[in-house]
Amino acid sequence: MVQQEPVSTPGAFPQGKEHSSWTPKGVKRLDGFRLDEVMVLEIFAGTARLSRAIRDVGMSAMAVDKDSQRAQSVHIATYDLNEPDQVAALSDFIVKHSHIILWAHFAPSCGTASRARGRPLPKLAKMGIKVPQPLRSDSQPMGMDGLSGLDKIKAECANITYENTCELMRLCIKLGIAVSLENPRTPFLEGTFGGSFSLEIGGYNTIFDNCCHVAHAKRPLHGVRCGLVYKSCCAMR
Repeated sequence: MVQQEPVSTPGAFPQGKEHSSWTPKGVKRLDGFRLDEVMVLEIFAGTARLSRAIRDVGMSAMAVDKDSQRAQSVHIATYDLNEPDQVAALSDFIVKHSHIILWAHFAPSCGTASRARGRPLPKLAKMGIKVPQPLRSDSQPMGMDGLSGLDKIKAECANITYENTCELMRLCIKLGIAVSLENPRTPFLEGTFGGSFSLEIGGYNTIFDNCCHVAHAKRPLHGVRCGLVYKSCCAMR
């Protein structure tokens, strides 16, 4: 038998209520389910390392991505979030299984939002290789004016992905499922997801150093989370 631990903050419990017997509004309880019946969704799973870690502690996990090329030893449920019918199918799955889904983690690609675009790469330029140019800016996080050709297509496709990500997160929150959104702090995704959407869903931002969890990755991550308490994720920066 397992339940999600309520958020514990000073003054959070009404007078006369004990921690073990009171759950704040919006926090899902999973009484009556075995640990291996409780499910976590990893959406934009990539290598699906989170799903493997979840299974290692005895819980159920479903890794979701548009292809399975990067995953090893983990089955990928293939859903392309740029296709309306597949977004609808994934939404139906979430609704149908919402009673056992504890948490949904989203990690959309930041390729078109990377600040690495536009960095001087003289060696590539000398070789005649086109240097990637910025597709977004702080003032135009959904796409800069004047985009054309493949750059315009890439930005617009990514925007569809981001919009559908927001819709799935709204659905999860409505169903009482905890959500988290991961992206590196530096890309323009922070402007797209980390501002108004964070306020809309009542979430909060957390910044921690990825090198605490991935030995050779030193760039900080920026996360927007709602309804989920992380422990052992504090880092001295």
